[in-house]
Amino acid sequence: MKKGILLIVISILLSGAVSFAQGVELPGPGITSDSPFYFLETIAEEIGTFFSFGDLKKAARYATLAAERIAETEALVEKGKTELAEKTLERYENQLNKSLARAEKALAKGKSVKNVMEIVAEGTGKHLTVIENILEKVPEKAKTAVTKAKEASMTGQKNALRALARENPERAAEMILKAAEARLN
Repeated sequence: MKKGILLIVISILLSGAVSFAQGVELPGPGITSDSPFYFLETIAEEIGTFFSFGDLKKAARYATLAAERIAETEALVEKGKTELAEKTLERYENQLNKSLARAEKALAKGKSVKNVMEIVAEGTGKHLTVIENILEKVPEKAKTAVTKAKEASMTGQKNALRALARENPERAAEMILKAAEARLN
């Protein structure tokens, strides 16, 4: 009975966008796509992903890479390179979706996805705050791409919290309440 009520409350709270970030901390952008050496970063990421074995490790890896794409996007927008920022946001969406897909695959195999879903839920909360700031800075023609990334991040966060709620409803509720409190502040 308690779990049922808790799941209903979580579903209601998930109906809106949630942001976890108070002091948003992302990884450093490193080399951005405007560098002639960016291909080296891409190769290194592909190798790192290849050697991340198992669906849960790959899901966590893609979540980390998605966070790096947000940091890169922010750096590119600061440099005024909005076209490159738009392409980087597409990569963000792709990596976030890959993270969620790998987690779903692990869940279908009966594995616990609690830890990965916490990473994705917290990460996307931070991403949403950064994306909202980016949205204020980009020219009108780039707002569509940024809005699309924001929607992908919101969807990813909702899916992560729902998956987490199946395994650990108390932790999901705690994360949602923390996010709501941060939003009110």
